[in-house]
Amino acid sequence: MKRIKTFFGKLKVKFTKKKLKVVYENDVPSLFSSLKIYDKVQRGEIKCANCNNPITIENFAYLQIKDGKIQLICNNADCMFLK
Repeated sequence: MKRIKTFFGKLKVKFTKKKLKVVYENDVPSLFSSLKIYDKVQRGEIKCANCNNPITIENFAYLQIKDGKIQLICNNADCMFLK
């Protein structure tokens, strides 16, 4: 038991604060319109940055900015938890 306490006593965890902005499901079309991609989404031209499946209003999970570009991620569990 003493070894376990020693091990966990030496464990250090680093947390990073990040701002998170939330968009309600009903506001996703407005978000796409403001990004000027609504029509492309409707035509299936915008793809998930992880799996390359078309993004739809129904399967959109979140967006991220990577290397100065906006990437959309679908709600596939494998895609949502990739970094």
